[in-house]
Amino acid sequence: MENSSDIPTFFNKLNAIRSKSNPVIPESTEYTSTSHSKSSLNQIYNSMQPFFNFVREICDDNPDVTNNDLIEYITSTLNKLNFKYANCTSFRSDSIRLDICNYFKNNPAEFRKIYRELIDTEKETGKQIHSDPIIKYSSNQEISKRQLMSQLITTFREIRDSFPPEIQTFLSRYAKSSPKHKRALRDAQSTRESKEYIAKNEMFFMDEFEGLNLFLKDQTDFFSQELKKDYIESIKSMILTLQSLGVTQKYIATNNKLMVDTFHIPELEITPEEFKNVFNETRNSTSPLEHLDIPTLSVLNSFWINRVTKELSSFSDAFFITNDLNLWDKIRTAEKKSVNSTKASFDDADDVFLETKIEVPISEEELDALIEKMKFLEKESSYYFLLASSSTDINELEDNEIVDPYTGNIQRRKSAVYRDLSQEAQILDSQIGEDYHNYFSKVNNGVLADSENDFLTDFYLYCTAVNITHNSYLIKDNIMISQLSNLFNSPTVSKNWGLTEDLRRKGFNHDKLLISIDAPGLNMPLRLHIRRELLEDFLRANQNTTRIPLYQGASDFYKGKAKNSGYIPTPVLIPVSPEKKKEIKKLASLIDETHPKYGFIEHISFIANGTSIPPHLKDYTSSKKTGPKARKKFIPRFYDFADGKVYKIVGNNQIVEDPEFLQGGKNNVK
Repeated sequence: MENSSDIPTFFNKLNAIRSKSNPVIPESTEYTSTSHSKSSLNQIYNSMQPFFNFVREICDDNPDVTNNDLIEYITSTLNKLNFKYANCTSFRSDSIRLDICNYFKNNPAEFRKIYRELIDTEKETGKQIHSDPIIKYSSNQEISKRQLMSQLITTFREIRDSFPPEIQTFLSRYAKSSPKHKRALRDAQSTRESKEYIAKNEMFFMDEFEGLNLFLKDQTDFFSQELKKDYIESIKSMILTLQSLGVTQKYIATNNKLMVDTFHIPELEITPEEFKNVFNETRNSTSPLEHLDIPTLSVLNSFWINRVTKELSSFSDAFFITNDLNLWDKIRTAEKKSVNSTKASFDDADDVFLETKIEVPISEEELDALIEKMKFLEKESSYYFLLASSSTDINELEDNEIVDPYTGNIQRRKSAVYRDLSQEAQILDSQIGEDYHNYFSKVNNGVLADSENDFLTDFYLYCTAVNITHNSYLIKDNIMISQLSNLFNSPTVSKNWGLTEDLRRKGFNHDKLLISIDAPGLNMPLRLHIRRELLEDFLRANQNTTRIPLYQGASDFYKGKAKNSGYIPTPVLIPVSPEKKKEIKKLASLIDETHPKYGFIEHISFIANGTSIPPHLKDYTSSKKTGPKARKKFIPRFYDFADGKVYKIVGNNQIVEDPEFLQGGKNNVK
């Protein structure tokens, strides 16, 4: 980029302002302006294609629509999606809460111990145990146990005290009666509903600890049902979002091109009807999602929120670029071309194949300059988000009505209201606005000279576009923690999951790490990135460990024979129908090690059918690989963040391995 070594005047002024600002907000004073490679610019251009299609369809259906109408409609669409995802269910807290419920059910002594501790503290301090109806559960299990116990006790007592006095008197007498007297009191009731009412509510008037034991079981069932319902609603909502953006057909086409044209495995093809049937209910049947367990629904949520996050990020960036370069009329008239299938490639960053392209003219210099502008605006929007968060105190909170999940009563909860930052933005505009305009009007020989290059206009439009991406990434993080909680606490979730080498980067010493999961009953493995900091915090706080399993059989999913060929992508993740499970199992039984995709097919059959781990993922437990003593067993391996080593456990022995991708063990320690 021209004059890349010169730090823009507006950036120098900004650093001078920041040095006097809130010290809570970290801010780098570095400025980098680097030209992007042709391939990376082409990747960004390709990622804009769904947006071009979205706009083109609106224009084709509404020839008289104005550019201002398009901008207003897209802004409104993003704001609606932003509101929806900003108010998404907190799967992280809900999943942790359910895990602790199940932990208490399986560990009654711990349940009693923590109850006694809280009751003793209550007696000593004279301060009654209290918990808000909706709380953010901690990843630290010791804290979350006490959070749940406090919530159970608080709700238990609130329900008990909500009964009318005469009912309280009757149920108290009933709870203290002998079995014979209880039966007589029930028999005296004139209706079945009255008898069920007595049996259901007796627990609130017996000894509190005994009642809480029954209440725990009742709430565990309730939380499980609610979490499952929320997962299903979330998945359907995300599919609708992707359909509204016009990208689901792209995923199906990519899957089928890979499986049929590239690998010649028609058994793994997914028809549009098959995809539709997974997420839709009919008059005669419920959605297949209704028959899945919580761990599988959690895996599907993880996958589809990642898809939504990627698409919304690309959509938002394309909206900003289109508006900045005023490409609206060019999109209306651009030629639509088919992509040459012989030159098709599958980009690891996107995992999808483009069948057609709308040829909207954008020069490499324009894209390069806009990426720099967006990089600066991203930094600014992040700064203002942090500033807003840090400046919010209790006096800036307002009451919102919510429904108590236990009683159905209307409650009031405090929710944060970020202060209006338009005044701060206007002050900043008065300080750097002119320099910002001058710089971007001249950068790259003036390729953005026809753009407004107005700081306030750019900042507000970019914030509108980027807020939804920010919220969807937060949801993705929450769901990933929920997923990890399921994997650690429910052994049946997956027989094979863990850390995987990102083939674009060696080792595990990176800010983002790759997790792979073989979830039974699905068509492909789940592969998702997670922030290393988030992962390590979860391991230490929730599992009291620095170790995480390693995923085995990653090489089964190489596109070619070598690592540098990249992974076979998972463009679509859905439950496999019973019929297709049989097809895949039959296919696996007909091939042997000589088949070019033997490992891949065996692995897919293992995932789809939830059967025993295939032989090629097992190790010999004896040094002799032949003879009667030769046995093969699946031996889990673990990566330890504390020392950067890989361990495998064989019997009572802990063996250190040094796979070549670790680049020397301790060098990987953060």
